Formats: sequence, structure tokens, C-alpha cells
Amino acid sequence: GLFGALLCKLIILYTKYVRNRSWLKKWPVIEVMMVVIITASINFWNRYTKMSSTDLVYDLFSECKGENDHKGLCVNSPEEMFDVFCLLGLALISKFLTCVITFGVRTPAGIFIPALLIGACFGRMLGIAIQYLTMTHPDFPIFSAVCNQNKDNDCVIPGVYAMVGAAASLAGVTRMTVSLTVIMFELTGALTYVLPIMTAIIISKWVADWI
Repeated sequence: GLFGALLCKLIILYTKYVRNRSWLKKWPVIEVMMVVIITASINFWNRYTKMSSTDLVYDLFSECKGENDHKGLCVNSPEEMFDVFCLLGLALISKFLTCVITFGVRTPAGIFIPALLIGACFGRMLGIAIQYLTMTHPDFPIFSAVCNQNKDNDCVIPGVYAMVGAAASLAGVTRMTVSLTVIMFELTGALTYVLPIMTAIIISKWVADWI
């Protein structure tokens, strides 16, 4: 909800005070070229930001099973988790800021996938952080009560956090509830997680409306 509301407010402020009050309004083609150059320059150095948005969302939603590491998102050591966490954090900041200047340019683009991606990055980061805590503090009461009973060593699934985060971020932008829950179910096919996704969507909408 915070991400969605802040994103909407920044887009409105940028459009009102920068795009509509500068030479960008008279030269939309040059604005598109500048946005392309800025976006490419920022995103090229991160292996996650230089991926296509749809591929990145797919990898963020995916569970770590088999030999596919989903572009390095599936890690098993605390050191590797820290590196992935930092890269996702940079990707989150990059996607958030570029979405502000990209939305509204004279190209056929929308805000659905960027908002989905921003929430998925944050959710995956939160999932990796909790996974890190379960590995470094396995005797903590909350973790030992649940994780020690799991023989498959998948007590925390970061992909689920990414799905919930994506739904919450999108709810903060679009302010939809029931229809967004149906959309997320159709995108992921994860009937098991409908309840947490619906809860996150409702809370996110309330927070965004309040802000």
C-alpha cells in the first residue's frame, strides 16, 4: 500500500511539475529517447534489471525446485543470500524510479507490470530475509516449532512472498480488491495462497486510500 500510494503521488507530481511545465511537453520524442537512454544506462549493470519484466516476474514467483536456480535467486548459503538481497534492492529502487519517469511517455506502455514487479521484488527480498533468519537462527522458537518438522528443507518459500508482495503493490496502485484477487489467481494458479493474497490486497488498498 505504501509503495503503491507513493508511486501514484510521485507520478502525479512529476507529470504536473516537470513534464507539463518544461520543454518535455513540446518534444515527446526526445523525452522517449532520454528515458530509453537513462533506463538502459541504469539497468544494464544489474542482472535482474536487464531482464525483461515478464521474465523477471516469472523468476521471482518461482519456487526453488530442481536444477533451475532462476537467475541466481535460488541460493542456499547466507553469503549468497546477502548478495541476491542487495541486487534485488537495487532492482527495486531502479524499477520504482524509472516507473515514475516512464509512465505517461508517448509509448504504448502501462503501469500493471511495473507495479507487479516492484511488489514482487520487495516480497522476494522479505522472503529471502526470513529464509536467512531461519538458517542463521534455527533454534529461535518461531522457526524451530515449524521448520524442524519440515523434512524437505523448504520452510520458507520466497516465491510466495513475491506473489503476495506483487498483489499488495498492485492493489496500492489500482485500488482494486476482488477483481485483482481473481487476476492474481489466474496469473499464478496458486489456489493455496488465495487467502493471504486477498488479505494483503485488502490491507494494501486500505493503507493506500488512507494515505
